[in-house]
Amino acid sequence: HLEIRTIGQSPVGSAVRTAARFSVSHKNGPHSGPYRLANKVRRRLFLSAERNSSHPSWGNNDQTSPEFRVLEILTIGQSVRRKPIRAHRFRGDGGKTVLVLAATHGGEPKTAYVARQHISQLSATPLGDGNHHVYVVPEVNPDGLAHRRRTNANRVDLNRNFPTDDWATSPKRSRYYSGPSAASEPETRAMVRFIKRIIPTYIVTLHSISADRHCNNYNGKAKKLAEKLSRWNGYPVSGTMGYPTPGSFGTWAGEEQRIPTVTLELPSRTSRQRDWKDNREALLAIIRRKAG
Repeated sequence: HLEIRTIGQSPVGSAVRTAARFSVSHKNGPHSGPYRLANKVRRRLFLSAERNSSHPSWGNNDQTSPEFRVLEILTIGQSVRRKPIRAHRFRGDGGKTVLVLAATHGGEPKTAYVARQHISQLSATPLGDGNHHVYVVPEVNPDGLAHRRRTNANRVDLNRNFPTDDWATSPKRSRYYSGPSAASEPETRAMVRFIKRIIPTYIVTLHSISADRHCNNYNGKAKKLAEKLSRWNGYPVSGTMGYPTPGSFGTWAGEEQRIPTVTLELPSRTSRQRDWKDNREALLAIIRRKAG
């Protein structure tokens, strides 16, 4: 059974949230005909909803059950070039909220690929398995990603622009330019507002790094989370990157907001397909209630 409902509108009347309710018997496995049909309709529905979404939409949809999953695509802000920054929300039946971020640095496109693969994975995962609520933001920096550039359109490194106690100005021509002031960039402000709104239980933010320095780098009380990821992806666990990162997201979220945060640094030399293979089960493990 498939039920499609519009559950919200923007001020100009265009639908921004569409809920899809799937009732498929658990005796039909994920590769059965009913599941394949449901997932095909779901993907088309969500792509349509994403094209029509232009305004943030919040609120509760309590029409979930262990027989279906609801995905809501929320526009949470805009980039310098006015590209939408979108969060994909998956309702769970666990008691925690997990946030996954990618492409804070536009020059690390493999992170967006892994995040999109994770979205597809979650779209095909039925409720009833004790999964937590999940938000995935695959493109924190859409302008930079479009040009495969580390910085945003203002040439600001967003991972040095968060309003931390250690934020400091830096040379404008530096690849780590922190902006004219803390949280000067619309992408940074969008993430700050969003996180303060949803208050995630923990955060995983995807990056990539060279010279075989890939790791699960943690901030705040996230060592156990980093170790859980390590059991699946085999990456080393590290409490420091070995160099100063003033104004970083990890410091702001993990240390100052006290939200356990792991920066999952993918190895830059491997293929994106290999990165997804290595981290597919790791990302699933952190949303399972039974797994902690």
